[in-house]
Amino acid sequence: MMRISFKTEPYWLDLPLGLRVLVRPAGTSVIVAAGADLGEDRGRVAFACAVARAAILEWEGAMGDDGKPLPVTPEAINAAMEVWAIFAAFERLYVQPALVVSTEGNA
Repeated sequence: MMRISFKTEPYWLDLPLGLRVLVRPAGTSVIVAAGADLGEDRGRVAFACAVARAAILEWEGAMGDDGKPLPVTPEAINAAMEVWAIFAAFERLYVQPALVVSTEGNA
């Protein structure tokens, strides 16, 4: 049986350590964009980072070394994903469901 998701608008995910991210709806378009961004590294961490770069539109709670809010950039997203708690939560809350939706052909 196929589960159909009707999320069509960006939504917020609460991640550990006070980080909150506004993401695109999970689905095939995000997975395809991530695949195009991967390059030669096809590992699990590289894939999750590529998905994060394709999905994250805004965030709250990300600060630079100077204590000022950090803009959403590919480099900043990669740095955030280097924190195990952030990586694990993003993978569980966004990447895995996006793969299921993509596999089921819902997006």
